[in-house]
Amino acid sequence: MKYKLVIADSEEQYVNGLISYVLTQKDLPIEVFGFSDKAIFLDYVKYNQNDILLVCTEFLDETIMSKNIINLSRGNVQKEYSNYPYVFKYSRLQDIWRQILKIISDLDILLSKKCLYHTKVLGIYSPVGQVGKTALSIAMAEEISKEAKVLLINLEKYSSLENFMGTEIDSDLGELLLYAKQKYANLALKVELIKKHKSNFDFLPTVFHNEDLLDTSLEDWQFIIDQIIQKLDYKYIIFDIGENTHLFKLCNTIIVPISLSVTSLTKFRKWMVENQEKRLSQEKNLITIVTGFKEGNTMPCDIPGCINMPYLQCQATYPSELQDLIGRCRL
Repeated sequence: MKYKLVIADSEEQYVNGLISYVLTQKDLPIEVFGFSDKAIFLDYVKYNQNDILLVCTEFLDETIMSKNIINLSRGNVQKEYSNYPYVFKYSRLQDIWRQILKIISDLDILLSKKCLYHTKVLGIYSPVGQVGKTALSIAMAEEISKEAKVLLINLEKYSSLENFMGTEIDSDLGELLLYAKQKYANLALKVELIKKHKSNFDFLPTVFHNEDLLDTSLEDWQFIIDQIIQKLDYKYIIFDIGENTHLFKLCNTIIVPISLSVTSLTKFRKWMVENQEKRLSQEKNLITIVTGFKEGNTMPCDIPGCINMPYLQCQATYPSELQDLIGRCRL
């Protein structure tokens, strides 16, 4: 099933530009039709069923009034059209697209897409603070996205993700979690609506209120992951897990960054005992890495097989140790 989107505006160049942008949104099965002549446009919609009409004010007509019209406004919205959603015609293309997604996500037509990949879910967790979890998750997303499509989800209680991304956040993960509790069938479209893009990968904004995370069950998260895997073509999902260790069950690989400080090693060893007793990461690919590793550092003998990782900063070229880590995640 494909959505039918009709774009109508008197400026042909504007219509063509908007169509080109919509066609780059490959996650959504959509057919786009464009018109710059009012008479031809009205004749077309008279005889064809369409899901959404994105129409400039000059082309609006009482014969096409429906619930799925978005008014492309140049400024003031005329009173007779005030009941319809509108977007400023010269808004950013991303903002216009978000308005379209808001309407599509509430339609009865469901997003349906065959899963093309065996999606891998990577979890990043540490019982230790200040070891560069956020920097590591971003570096992994950037590096993996050179070859595959990646979605990054940060679940830290007080996340600094927005600072790292340098991206304005106008929504949060809480809305998606609410839809998951309701088992909303079009949840994948809600992901499309709130996601942000950085470099070559996508990420979801963090929660405004940590209570939203605490109220979200493993079953709800399973529903979110299943919807993303089944209907969006991400090959990797990277979870910065924060304190939500119950999400280990959703991960193929769990990456545990630590440092060589006495405090860090003490906490890590205590966590490993708890991990073994409670079988938190049972049957998972568990990888320990030492962040901030420098030449001359000595590794404790009771932490075998770990990866020694230099400090990571957002950069064009990352150290070879990061590739080693990603290679082990592919196993």
